[in-house]
Amino acid sequence: MKLEKVSLSPPKGLYEFLVDLGDGESGASGTPVPSGAMSLDGYLQKCCDMIDESKVEPGFVPQTIYWLLEPSEDVVGMVKVRDRLSEFTRINGGHVGFYIHSAHRGKGYGKRLLAFALEKLKQTGINEILITVFPDNAPSIAIVEANGGKYCDTVKEPKTGVMINRYWVKQVLG
Repeated sequence: MKLEKVSLSPPKGLYEFLVDLGDGESGASGTPVPSGAMSLDGYLQKCCDMIDESKVEPGFVPQTIYWLLEPSEDVVGMVKVRDRLSEFTRINGGHVGFYIHSAHRGKGYGKRLLAFALEKLKQTGINEILITVFPDNAPSIAIVEANGGKYCDTVKEPKTGVMINRYWVKQVLG
């Protein structure tokens, strides 16, 4: 297994991965690629632009996407890492969001992805990381708790009314 930072070069199996993600699931936001509303190249450009503060849309914060690749180089997961929070991500999104292809769940990939994201944030000097999870998403809750996440509270997303659990991971820097 290896991680690859988003670039304009799509890794093997990315389109199929995005089809599996579809419109999103359990808090993971989907993409317009499978519907044809955006090309794969356009999506990759948007992902790369999200790293650059000057290209981030109002109300959003920069984020970096990493793909989790199998030894065959096929994409099996993704993680989004944000080094700061907005008003919105304090409720829904947090510092980290992750998704594992449905065919590859239950293999420990989610725990690896989250551990990687926590390490990336630690390297930037962030020692308190917020992770949000839908209350009925038991697998993600287990992944967060396995990586040191402590339940804080459950809040209502103002626009949708959806309830969201918030967890904090505290890391020792140094």
